[in-house]
Formats: sequence, C-alpha cells, structure tokens
Amino acid sequence: MTGSAGSPGHCCSACFPLTEVRIRGPHAHAYLIGAGPDGGLLDVTAVSRTWAWAAGGMISTAADLTRFYRALFGGRLLAPSLLREMLTTVPIEPGFRYGLSITTLELPCGTVVGHDGGDAGTQTWALTTPDLRDQVIMMVNAQDDATVQGLVLERVARAFCAIRPA
Repeated sequence: MTGSAGSPGHCCSACFPLTEVRIRGPHAHAYLIGAGPDGGLLDVTAVSRTWAWAAGGMISTAADLTRFYRALFGGRLLAPSLLREMLTTVPIEPGFRYGLSITTLELPCGTVVGHDGGDAGTQTWALTTPDLRDQVIMMVNAQDDATVQGLVLERVARAFCAIRPA
C-alpha cells in the first residue's frame, strides 16, 4: 500500500506484505494464549497472514483505519452508486445487518457502520456513525473466536455509547 486512503501517494503505516515477514513501522503484537513453550503467551506477530489475503493480510494502525473509514464513508474512495451498493445490507440477527464487507449495528445510542476482523492473536472493530461525527476503533490482543468477537463487540458498543449517549 503506497498511500493512505483519500490521499494517493501519501505514505501511511498500513501495509500488505506478500513476501516479507518483518513488519515495518508501528504495529501491535499478536499473542496466542497458552501456546508458548511454558504454556504462556506465544508471539505470533511475524507469522505470515498472506494465506488470508485481504481477509487478514493487511497490517495497519487505528489511525489508518480511522482515515480509511472517513474517506470511504465520506465518498472519497468509491463512486456514489458503488458506496450505496456497499451499504445495502441484509438482516443477520436482530440489530445486526451485513452487506458487501460492511456491518450495520443498531446500538442503544444509534446506528453505526463498519467492519471487524481478526486472526490468531488479534481482533479489531472499526465503527463510525453514518454522519462521520463519531468513530471507535478497537484493536485488542485476543484469540479469534466467536466468544471473543462477541466480548470485543460488547466493549466497542459500550465505548461508542459512552461518547454518543442515546
């Protein structure tokens, strides 16, 4: 990736390494709990995520995710018709809708849109209000399973509603 979203050519800390294991620039470390030689933590930061391609191969910071979603939902990355298509969602469960890589959640404090992601040792949620006024990006060091995803989402919702009360 050669630039941050919305500003082609402007360097950012996001990267999509295809062959290099070393991670350049700022990044969080990913650990697996109970997988270390002594039954403790195992640092899996440098494990290649290329098998997941775009579903898990991107390495980024919270600041880059913030800029990306502001540019995406602000209409600077896609034509209006494509953004409308991306934001067209179907119900998955009460309060939760999904579309073309976009989740819409109905929280007690309002509607938010965004996406989540995770892999061994990481879990991330990036949510914003449709008016782009408020955003919460939460990146945690955690196992990638349904229980952890639910707990992280619960905390993201709590954080969101703390800054944007109903």
